[in-house]
Amino acid sequence: KRDQGGAKNSPEQAAEKTVKQETKPTLLNSNQDWIDLVLRLKLKGMSRNILMQCTFKGKDSKNIYLVIDEQFLGLLNVQHEQRIIKSLVEFLGKPVNVKIEAGVADAETPALHEQRLKSERIQAAKMALQEDENVRQLIERFDAVLDDDSIVPLDS
Repeated sequence: KRDQGGAKNSPEQAAEKTVKQETKPTLLNSNQDWIDLVLRLKLKGMSRNILMQCTFKGKDSKNIYLVIDEQFLGLLNVQHEQRIIKSLVEFLGKPVNVKIEAGVADAETPALHEQRLKSERIQAAKMALQEDENVRQLIERFDAVLDDDSIVPLDS
């Protein structure tokens, strides 16, 4: 491979460019952008759990406005707020402030998004097993029953 200047790219350089592209900050214009951003942050523990319960309300040049259900607001303290801000600044590459207010979420939170995707993967796995000809033959031959509660997708 050659870069735009005509110089050859090594596989390591190509991989490094791919990693840089994957970690490139996302635009933050919608709740889906917010979900994508939160799922990519390196934040852990309670601070991450707090963000997982927030929906995106809006932003301006210096602030990100979030809404969190009142039942989770009590988890937020100065230490978590500082960790959240630090993580967002590192990810976005610019100074930003976070304003979290109690309210009713009018969109899917990152936590609900992950839960929905997991449920969809489980449902797809169940359907795949129910439609599998080998599984059907085993059920018929041995008068077996498929235990739906034991089905988990391979990627979980």
